[in-house]
Amino acid sequence: MLTGACPEPLIRIVDGGPDWALLECEVKGAHTRPAVQVQNSSGRVLPAQETESEERDGLFYVTVRANVSSSGNYSCVVTQEEFCHQINSTTFVPIGSTTGRDAAIGVLVMLVVLVAIAAVVFYFKFKAVKGELAAASNQSTADACTPAPEELHHLKK
Repeated sequence: MLTGACPEPLIRIVDGGPDWALLECEVKGAHTRPAVQVQNSSGRVLPAQETESEERDGLFYVTVRANVSSSGNYSCVVTQEEFCHQINSTTFVPIGSTTGRDAAIGVLVMLVVLVAIAAVVFYFKFKAVKGELAAASNQSTADACTPAPEELHHLKK
């Protein structure tokens, strides 16, 4: 590494929604104030939403944030003109894809629906079986109380 050159920047997603993401590009400990940009995969520089720059003990700490609205590779590009030095770090940003939390919620909802359907099916099957048993019980009770024709003949004598 070139003496005085800044280390590799850190780029990460710090916020987002279903159709956007907020990227943060962070440079820690540069010996001279670097130019920091967020670029898309075509090299187009994205407008910075927020930039923070601070000097501590002769070193520069710079943070740049930019909004993105499409999936793709995005780079944090750091340039130090004094050294003819440029370094970058790249990350992939998925826009519109589900997160693990969203998938877990989906699975939970599906389980609740399946349990509800199973409960309804069980209820109606139980009710039908109970009805059949009651009908069979009533029929056997009626059969037990009604004398057979030969018994009626016997009673008439």
